[in-house]
Amino acid sequence: MMTTLARVRARYSQSWSVYGRPIRHSEGLQRVVGHAARTRSSKWLLASHLNHLVRRPSRHVLPRALGGVLEDLLGPPSTAAVTWLVHERVETGRTIVHEIDGSGLVLSVVKVGRAADVKFRHERQVIASLDKQHVDRDELVVVPELLAMGSDESTSAIRTRLDLADVVAPPYAWRPRTFDAAMRAIGGLHELLSGVITSASPSALSSPDGAEPPEVGTWDELVPSHGDLTAWNLFLLGQRPTERFAVIDFEECALRPRWWDAARLLTTLLEEGRVPDSDLPTATSILGIGRIELADFLALGHHFDQLGGPTERRTRRLVVLEERLRGDSW
Repeated sequence: MMTTLARVRARYSQSWSVYGRPIRHSEGLQRVVGHAARTRSSKWLLASHLNHLVRRPSRHVLPRALGGVLEDLLGPPSTAAVTWLVHERVETGRTIVHEIDGSGLVLSVVKVGRAADVKFRHERQVIASLDKQHVDRDELVVVPELLAMGSDESTSAIRTRLDLADVVAPPYAWRPRTFDAAMRAIGGLHELLSGVITSASPSALSSPDGAEPPEVGTWDELVPSHGDLTAWNLFLLGQRPTERFAVIDFEECALRPRWWDAARLLTTLLEEGRVPDSDLPTATSILGIGRIELADFLALGHHFDQLGGPTERRTRRLVVLEERLRGDSW
């Protein structure tokens, strides 16, 4: 019978691989790659598997097919990059490449996808527009810095850098001050993305799949939103008077109700058990949402799920939130 560790290694080895020079234990790399760990045990299992991979790279260089794409579309990587942690995302057809130096520091991240991938093209446009604003990324929320992007007839790629020097060790404890940081990040995102809609074109924040929203109670005030503000798209940053968040994955960025990002975040935290029912009143108060907004989020979420796409996990989150709404916990 396989041990738990063996099962985890078998699972992740199907999608993770390492190339280049071997790296010794790196706490910073573990924090970056494992930022979305929900429990201490899941953090330990991922860290163990990651250490196993980076100490035994598959090859000394990137596979020719992948390395050639990066070179052709983005130009040569930083000469400081000596190791590449590659994550194949079969469900989306994308490849994520972490470019790492000898100390285990992630220098940049490259996302590679199909040129015909509408959501990926949308994300590239948003990040490029954000970068042109020369925003102060250290004030309320940290967003990716664009290093290079390119495409050909079949493939697109984008190389970004995110300042994660003070990323907190997971799993994150969702306390009132953490929700305060999340609310500041949401406000910062809305402000930054408002600049995108003026500096680029209004279509930059249209729904990537072209879906039209149904008529519900609080859909009247639309703001440029991240759209997919979840625990796995957030990095908690510390070592400051107040906590901050770094945010990734802008492919769902679109005009949505002002409360959408807060409701999306809280729903995922509840579904994964990161926030107990007893903390729900405090969380909703800080995030500025209530039963009405959450009920509308449920209605909109079910509507968009009916339009196709990966719906099983999202539907489960919606059902969990419905149970909370019917309960007496807040």
